[in-house]
Amino acid sequence: MEEGDILRQRRNLVAMSCLLIIFDLAKVEVAKVGVLGTDLIIGDVRVLAISMWVVWAYFLLRYYQFWRADSPHLSRAIFDLVETYGRRHAINIGMAKDDLSGSVSLVRKGWLGGWRFEETQYVRNAPVVTDQRDVSWPVVLSWRLKSWWHVVVHTPHFTEHALPLVLAAATPVVAVLTKICAQP
Repeated sequence: MEEGDILRQRRNLVAMSCLLIIFDLAKVEVAKVGVLGTDLIIGDVRVLAISMWVVWAYFLLRYYQFWRADSPHLSRAIFDLVETYGRRHAINIGMAKDDLSGSVSLVRKGWLGGWRFEETQYVRNAPVVTDQRDVSWPVVLSWRLKSWWHVVVHTPHFTEHALPLVLAAATPVVAVLTKICAQP
């Protein structure tokens, strides 16, 4: 898959989402459309609105497909930073040396089980865990929050990959809220 493919899908999704949000917030009503110099009078505006939502759904599906097929971007960047903070912590508690030759790793004990450091030594070409130390969940939570903040503010991962999905999710919410608020 080429880089231009996901860029095109992102552009289409963002453009259609913004168009639908603007139409809902500005309460735009279309009476006629110009096509090749000819004015077309629209008899049922609902057909145009439904068509726009169908196109939006298509663009959302296409972007999601290309986003999933793309390499792990946002989650990988966040986890890499969590590991960096973990390695610094391992040095601070004396579990790892400053060089961090890779013998200490941060391991998840399960979805709710927390995290631990494992020091691995190779004996006869087989990995043997020589030391394990649990890491409290508030410490890991602080690493995750700092990682999220860094990735969202300092890298393009969030704006390029996740923000179009956030905008797409906001589009039907805005549409529903404008309908609810417009009712007397």
